Amino acid sequence: MTEVSGEVKLQSLVDHTTQRLVTPQKDMLKECLVEYDPNKITIAFKWGCDGASGHSQYMQGFENSDNNDASLYLVSLVPLRRTVLLKTGN
Repeated sequence: MTEVSGEVKLQSLVDHTTQRLVTPQKDMLKECLVEYDPNKITIAFKWGCDGASGHSQYMQGFENSDNNDASLYLVSLVPLRRTVLLKTGN
């Protein structure tokens, strides 16, 4: 990571996002699932890219005076749906 860029492995981002979505609902999921296994929860994501340039620069200070925030490129990952196997009444 530098003052003008950052990166993360896609699988790490997916794992972290999934954990953050599942952890608050862990008790409810344990009651509803046939067998609670966070590795068996399916989450559908969408992703996209966007860029911009020529917009107003902000008052961000940079250590290297050649750096600026006049251009931006963004990749986003958005969770859409969680799918789990629920218990069935017998």
